[in-house]
Formats: sequence, structure tokens, C-alpha cells
Amino acid sequence: MKIEFKVITPYGDKLNTQIEKLHIETEAGYVTILPNHFPLIASVVPSVVSIKVNENTSYIASCASGILKVGEKDTKLIVSSFELSNEIDVERAKKALKRAQDRLNDNSPDIDKNRAEISLKRAMARIKASGN
Repeated sequence: MKIEFKVITPYGDKLNTQIEKLHIETEAGYVTILPNHFPLIASVVPSVVSIKVNENTSYIASCASGILKVGEKDTKLIVSSFELSNEIDVERAKKALKRAQDRLNDNSPDIDKNRAEISLKRAMARIKASGN
């Protein structure tokens, strides 16, 4: 049995396929979605996503914040960005990581610490998903 899985971003559908398993981080912690999973709506945090299509095919990706909706017939991941591991610009992610770290270390009241923390998590997820 498979799960109808769709990834939706502001730039269009990134993935639309049948999968066996999805592993992703939500605000409540990591969840693994298998066929016949109970309905669920969860807030997704910037993280590495593991997708198993079948015995021979798996994907590792990075996603930004968004919503995971597990329904009776399908599962949708609605996020602001989603990159498969082979699409990630590692040098760009490393620069974003450095910028986020610098902002978090800056004690200026003008720095939005929450935004910097989200940027840091996203950059770390991108680097980890790329295999670096």
C-alpha cells in the first residue's frame, strides 16, 4: 500500500508521487507517516525530510516552515520552500548559516532573533540534507 504524496510551494508543485514512508520534523517533534496513518494536521519546522518511494528509491530533501496535512486519501506538505538534496546549493547554504550565526551573536536590539533562528535552522537542514 502507498500514500499519495504532494509537496506544494509558492512556486508550484515540487513533488507528486506515491510513497511508502515520510519522516519529517514538526513543532511537536519528528513524525513518520505510513499508509493508513490517522488524519493529522501539523506545523512543520525547517528540517530534513526523508521520503521512501520503494525499496530502491528514497529521497532526502530540505523543507522550510509549513503545514503537513495527512488525510484519508492523500498527504500534502505545504511549505515555503522544498529542495531535493541534489538541488541544494551548499555554498549558498553555508553563507546563510554564517549570516544567521552572526545575527544571533549580535546584541543589537535591531536584530530579529526569531527570524535569525529560523534562518539558522533552515540553513542547517539544507546542509545536512545535501550530505555535507
